Amino acid sequence: MQNSENTNIYEGKIIVTCMGDAENLEAFETWVSSLSLEQLGREINEGELLGAMNLASAEEVPAADIVSRQVALGNDGTFFDSQSEPQKKVDPNGRILRSQMEQGWSNETLEMLGRRFIEETGMSNAFAAYLEQQAAAENEAALESGDEPGF
Repeated sequence: MQNSENTNIYEGKIIVTCMGDAENLEAFETWVSSLSLEQLGREINEGELLGAMNLASAEEVPAADIVSRQVALGNDGTFFDSQSEPQKKVDPNGRILRSQMEQGWSNETLEMLGRRFIEETGMSNAFAAYLEQQAAAENEAALESGDEPGF
């Protein structure tokens, strides 16, 4: 749908979870990451993948960000009839810090909210796998340097 003067532009982040058979994790990652969204949907609906999706977040795109966000999605910035010029992209970390400061949230509160977000968006297993990979990489680096793992 093209933008008109009577509509706003919104951005949604969708998490797609899929499962399938492969020789190993690397083969699965290569296969799935090579699929277009159309192909992924076809594989989930009619092919060799089991899958589901959920909306992780949705927000209105500020007029000043419409063109830059289109470009970030691989468009030339003309999909929506936007009269705005691209401006500096708003850093999500800045938005998080601003919310934290405005609400007076401690780091512990922010961590609890982050964990809640990870759980509500169905990303707990992905986050756990990320932490395990990070720990393994740090422990391997520690062993190579002669340090004790975990320190």
